Amino acid sequence: MYRALNCRFNSDCSCIIATYQSGFKVISTIPFKLLLSTLPNSSSNASSRPENPSANPTLKHLYLATILNSTNIILLVHKPQTKLTLYDDISKTSSSMTFDLPVVNAFINKHAILAVFSSFICITSLKAPHPVIARIETSKNEEGVACMLENTIVVPSTETGAIHIIEFNESGIVNQQELTIHKSAIVTMAMNEDYIASCSHTGTLIRCVNRKTLELSTFRRGVDQTRIWAIALSKKNRMAVLSSNGTLHVYDLERANGAARRGSNNSTIESISDTDMGETIPSSPPNATQTNETSPVVGSPTKAAKAEDAPSGSKMRAAGNKMTAPLRKKYQRDGKHIMHTKTLSKSNAVVAWTSETELMVARAADNLCETFFINDEAISNGPYYPL
Repeated sequence: MYRALNCRFNSDCSCIIATYQSGFKVISTIPFKLLLSTLPNSSSNASSRPENPSANPTLKHLYLATILNSTNIILLVHKPQTKLTLYDDISKTSSSMTFDLPVVNAFINKHAILAVFSSFICITSLKAPHPVIARIETSKNEEGVACMLENTIVVPSTETGAIHIIEFNESGIVNQQELTIHKSAIVTMAMNEDYIASCSHTGTLIRCVNRKTLELSTFRRGVDQTRIWAIALSKKNRMAVLSSNGTLHVYDLERANGAARRGSNNSTIESISDTDMGETIPSSPPNATQTNETSPVVGSPTKAAKAEDAPSGSKMRAAGNKMTAPLRKKYQRDGKHIMHTKTLSKSNAVVAWTSETELMVARAADNLCETFFINDEAISNGPYYPL
């Protein structure tokens, strides 16, 4: 059996692409079925025939593969990670771009290619010869933390604990925002149409920024420090959080925030402080408005957490301009809307919502996919599948 180097879901979670040193597989999630394999000696009922990588050097020495939506276009990162190839599996044609430094992560959508390096990102056009749209500095980012949705990219900012939200078009950067929401370095992020979720290396709190209102909500995963491997946001704003201690937590963002709005905590909080169980938020920058209002953290599974500091005066930068605006923060207690279960492995994995009631966890280290079914009260285990 070939062992996968890594695996990734496509944009609508309808398929998984697993990367191997000498090829890749594309597998549909519902139903779980092999669609394409470029590995030698693969047996498959897929419509595309297995391909011998020795006959196609494009499929040799792979580090990462990611698929454009549900198309036949695959973005490949080759070892030693300085070459990216846009590969068409139907025509077997390709176009490449090379860089001076190793690419640690890469993303693709219908608007652009995002190459993530250890200290900057590079946005390039899909059209060959793939001209650079923008190059933006980040904090130290050895694991390539980033997310991309339509014309928006979110990466760790140069300021520790801050996220950098970038809106672009084919001509360049249209708008930028920087929001400081953690004290420690950010290690995991996710984004959908409504929210940006992130977690620092402590792994105890997950912060969700409403993209329209800039309200910041905090959800407690637990009290013990752990590594958050992945966060996934569904279209209807359920959040799944996968951690290194082998747990999968699920939160309902809309129900939690709705319960808070019906309660007494409806004020805008510009600065609060929290030192509970690991993560502390930095104090507000000079001239920021202070308030002493506090309230509990959302969904604490063990105890109510102390209120924590929401950074205020968050930097919001439009193209060519600099302006400041407060990051509004709301806290809620809605512990009954947290569910969690155990997964098979504590190794690095990815998680995705294949529907509003079904989650899939894929782990390259074990060549295994787990499924989970979600209802309003609990998580139940579904079938397992080999990659």
